[in-house]
Amino acid sequence: FWKIMIYYNPTSVMSMGVVLFQVYMVVLFVWIGVIFRHQIISFCEGKLPSGLLDFVDGFLIKAGKVNNAIELFLGFLALVLAAYTG
Repeated sequence: FWKIMIYYNPTSVMSMGVVLFQVYMVVLFVWIGVIFRHQIISFCEGKLPSGLLDFVDGFLIKAGKVNNAIELFLGFLALVLAAYTG
């Protein structure tokens, strides 16, 4: 699995599936971050530099404004990933 991520072959169906899975995971983590933004920020206070914490909080607030689009895209990716894996 890790070799496919490093040595990407654009003509390989398996490589396309790995990229699809990675995109799905990134969108899923953003969606989870939007849902649990308050808990994540309160947990990370004092553990992360304030600049990084402000950046993450701002990113999650902006992502929260397009939460419906994220959910629809996540549903689309889930269907495509389910069709890919069978």
